[in-house]
Amino acid sequence: MHSLLATNLDYLRGRAAAADVRDPQLAELWQAALAGDGEVLRISLQRTVFCLSLPSGKWLLKIYHPRRPWERARRLLRSAPAVREAENWQLLAHRLNIELPILVEQMQPALGLFARPFWQGRSVSTALDSPTCFKTVAKGLARLHHHHWSDRDLSADDLLFADAYDGQVLPLDLGHAKVGLMKPSPEMVYRDLQNFIASIPVKYAQLAATEFLRDSLHGAWLKDYSQEKLVKRSIRQRTGQAWKRSRRCLRTVSDFERVDRSSIRRNFAAPAPSSEVAVVLVKSGPRSSTQKHADAAWKFYPRSGAVQKLRKQILLGPACLAFRKLYFLELLGFEVAAPQAWHATHDGEWLATTWLSGTPPKASQLPQIATFLARLHVHGVGLRDAKPQNFIVDNNANGAPTLYLIDADGIRPQLRNPWRDLARVLAECEVQSELHHLCSRAYLQTWKRMIGTPAPWSSAEIEQKTARFAAYFRDLLAK
Repeated sequence: MHSLLATNLDYLRGRAAAADVRDPQLAELWQAALAGDGEVLRISLQRTVFCLSLPSGKWLLKIYHPRRPWERARRLLRSAPAVREAENWQLLAHRLNIELPILVEQMQPALGLFARPFWQGRSVSTALDSPTCFKTVAKGLARLHHHHWSDRDLSADDLLFADAYDGQVLPLDLGHAKVGLMKPSPEMVYRDLQNFIASIPVKYAQLAATEFLRDSLHGAWLKDYSQEKLVKRSIRQRTGQAWKRSRRCLRTVSDFERVDRSSIRRNFAAPAPSSEVAVVLVKSGPRSSTQKHADAAWKFYPRSGAVQKLRKQILLGPACLAFRKLYFLELLGFEVAAPQAWHATHDGEWLATTWLSGTPPKASQLPQIATFLARLHVHGVGLRDAKPQNFIVDNNANGAPTLYLIDADGIRPQLRNPWRDLARVLAECEVQSELHHLCSRAYLQTWKRMIGTPAPWSSAEIEQKTARFAAYFRDLLAK
């Protein structure tokens, strides 16, 4: 059993004696959940979501169990999340003219149950490659908006092509939604569309924006908004959301566990090697050293003293930051060495990543690094040290070489100087050589392919802006 699920169930069982459920069907679902039956769909310290089977069919059960000391006071100011979601569903189902039985009870200020029939269907996030996906989603969202629905936390994962309703696009979660008396404002509709595009891979952004802003759907409603603006703002939002969400790797959540001065991905059990004994020394330097231990690469950052102790306590040590940055890139869909553990000691910090067998990029593969860098820059992410030694080329099952970033120390969640980043790649090439031009061309082509519009700079402008930085790096490499 998932350790977080076991923790939640122990907590709920401890409160079950004082939690009287009046509705017989909801009580049956509640007891099944406490017994650990069914399938767990989502889990956190605040909420556990089950799919449970009863003689009447399959049900979705959400158990809200926030563990905040001020929860009783919050109930005086705002209705409980289970009650809010039930009210939203009752309004939306009535307006969409669908039958939807709803079960809800708030047994305690910090314990509520919400249940509805479980829908079969296909999640929108798994149907993005379908040629008609975005046309159908655009029509579905326009229909929901015209029925006064809006969701400030909308994502593709929260929309379903529901089989029970002829494949209609329906939201799976109304916890953060608003179903009001008036139609949502253009700003709210634009925010919803922006949130949706921010939740899908960037390669689909232009196609989604084109369908969403058609005049027959949202176009007349959002006539003052352009596709280009929607795409760019969505990408920036996607990056910001991923950086915010990356904090979860430093907390106890469904896939990470925080223990003392460590954070470990669940199912990763390899202990950190000693800082004094190297198992297999891969690389060593004055500021860090890397060892291979079992199937993981362990990087040690020797940091001691009062200032470094404070940095480790406030989660700003170099290994902790690299751990979070790698997870951040993983959330954005980049090829990186998967972060597995972070551990602080009195004399430094350890970072564990999945061991990737492969070779450093060759000179002929520098355009691949430029492509990787362009993808980062489109997302608004910087990489100050885009040198070949920080990457590895790994052959996948199909034999195609894949470039992975294995060192995230130079990652900056906010792009500040793209020219310096690109110049570090160009410095590996001879000035104005064919390889130099190939890198610049790969960078520009990647930008255009991802955004759908040309990069805001020409090849000549790139050469001019990177020249000074490239010369600086070439001098360093020559020493």
